[in-house]
Amino acid sequence: MLRVGDVSNVPVILAKTKKLWNKLCPRFSYLQVLMKSLLKKIPFAVAAFFILPQTFAADFTVVNVGITAYSINGQSNPTLTLQRGNTYIFSVSSVGHPFDIKTNSTTGSGDRYNSGVTGQGVTSGNLTFAVPTNAPNSLVYHCEVHTAMTGVINIVSPPAPATLTNAAMLPGGFFFTVNSTANHTNIVQASTNLTTTNWISLGTNLPATSSFNFTDSTAQQFSNRFYRVVQP
Repeated sequence: MLRVGDVSNVPVILAKTKKLWNKLCPRFSYLQVLMKSLLKKIPFAVAAFFILPQTFAADFTVVNVGITAYSINGQSNPTLTLQRGNTYIFSVSSVGHPFDIKTNSTTGSGDRYNSGVTGQGVTSGNLTFAVPTNAPNSLVYHCEVHTAMTGVINIVSPPAPATLTNAAMLPGGFFFTVNSTANHTNIVQASTNLTTTNWISLGTNLPATSSFNFTDSTAQQFSNRFYRVVQP
C-alpha cells in the first residue's frame, strides 16, 4: 500500500498524472497520489486529489433607495463578504450618490480604501475591487453625501488547501480522510479520465471540524479513478 505523500514507488504514474493535469487544468493545483489497490481485480487504483478555489458572487448591482440606503443585489445596505485574492465588480447606477469603499463610515471622499480599487466615487458605471491579500478584515461602502447609505464589507481569506490522509482500499470501498477548513462546503467528485469534464459528485460535506472521513463504496467497479474536492 502506498502511504499518502510517499510517491517513491510510483514515479511514472505520478509524473504522467501530474503532467496531464497541468496540461488540462493549469489553474488548478495537483496535490497528491494516494495508493495502490490491494484487490487483485483492480490492477491499480491511483487517486489524485485536487482543490478548486472557493469563489463568492463576484458582481454586485448597486442602486440608491432615495437617500436612505443603497440597494445591492436587491437588498438594502446589506453586509457583503469578499474574499482576498478575488476581483469584484460593482455596477453602480445612483446619480447624486457617489459610491466609495472606505475604512470608516464617513461622508466626503476621505477615508477611501484605494488598494486594489478603481472607480471610487462612481455614480454611473463600475467600481472594481481586486481584494489584496493584506486587506483588513472589515471595510465599509459609503455614499459621499448621505450618512445612512452605508454597509459593512467583511474580508475573508480563502480556505486552506485540502489534503488527505489514511487512504486505504477497504472491503466497503476506497477510504480517505479529508483535511479541510471547518464550516466550508466540500463536494467530493470522481472521474475515471482526466480528459473528460464529466466529474461525478459523490457526496457533499459541511464539516464542523477541520477534517472528515469519506468512503467511495463504488471504487471496486473501476480500474482507476481520480478524485477532487470542490469548495463552492
